[in-house]
Amino acid sequence: QSGNVYYVPTITSTSSSIYVLSENSTAVTFYITGNAYNGSNIITVSYTAYYAVTIYAGSGGSVSWSAPSGSVYGGATSGTVSQGSSQTIYVVPDTDVELTANPASGYSFYDWSFSGSLGPDRGLGYSAQSNPVEVLVTGSGSVTAVYSYTYSWSITGLKSGDTATLSVGSNSYTVHNGQTVTVTFYTSQGSVSWSASNSKDGASPQPSSGTVSGPGSTTIQYVYPLKITSFTASPPASDGQTTVTVSWSFSGGLAPYTVTVTDSQGHTLYSSSTSSTSGLAQYTYSAPSSKETITFYITVKSSNGQSASAQTSVTIYPAMSATISASQSTIPAGSQDAFTV
Repeated sequence: QSGNVYYVPTITSTSSSIYVLSENSTAVTFYITGNAYNGSNIITVSYTAYYAVTIYAGSGGSVSWSAPSGSVYGGATSGTVSQGSSQTIYVVPDTDVELTANPASGYSFYDWSFSGSLGPDRGLGYSAQSNPVEVLVTGSGSVTAVYSYTYSWSITGLKSGDTATLSVGSNSYTVHNGQTVTVTFYTSQGSVSWSASNSKDGASPQPSSGTVSGPGSTTIQYVYPLKITSFTASPPASDGQTTVTVSWSFSGGLAPYTVTVTDSQGHTLYSSSTSSTSGLAQYTYSAPSSKETITFYITVKSSNGQSASAQTSVTIYPAMSATISASQSTIPAGSQDAFTV
């Protein structure tokens, strides 16, 4: 080897007294079966120059190659480099090697990336965007198939008028509910990171970040802080009645929710998993002998780990009783007077 040129030796002899045992890219092994007189046994070692051509298939598909017969060391004149791998072949100078990119599902061919002394044979009308392409080998080098693909982000959960920021690599996009952002990537970029910010009104994204390395999509669900917006207990309609109605509503979080309502007397009025953000429950208490204050508690837990709680109170009164006392009196016979109690 000299620099990027590889020399393969070949032996020739003018005498049958020379027997070649083996030849490879670096050496010739032989033995002499007879004597050499008068210079009649001449051994000649010649070298053929080959250039190393490394073919990278890239992560988006495979690459097929072919070359003219006799131009490739080892005898093979064609082959396929599988997706994500590489192969080095050795060819004689000024050989045209044909390459064909075969995109995998979800990928499209974009162009060829060359290094070293390789490039498209522009004399035959080829360019880096040609597929297939004829590569003129004037020295060692490498060629890589570059593919493009798309990745999409769908935004859900944001309230009307609320926005957030989606950052993909060095680019940023302002997003709103129902929007889909589609970005084109190239396999030469490698993996690309992305992240989503909280919204202006405080909703948090799920997921909030990730890495793109191939075609696909992600749905970003925005979730607002879980907050109980109303929790009330309605007292009985009148004194002496003991049925209390408790109602509630909340917002934010992520369904399903676990809602539990209890009271200060140890009763559980409601406990259930639900997708509804409102509800009510009733409980009938024993009639108290004197007015009694009962405190109610609500705890809401969201499936994304958020929780919120609140409390309220109501007073129950005993039934009111009335006693009428009348003193004996005489009403004259025939009197038309009347009285009302």
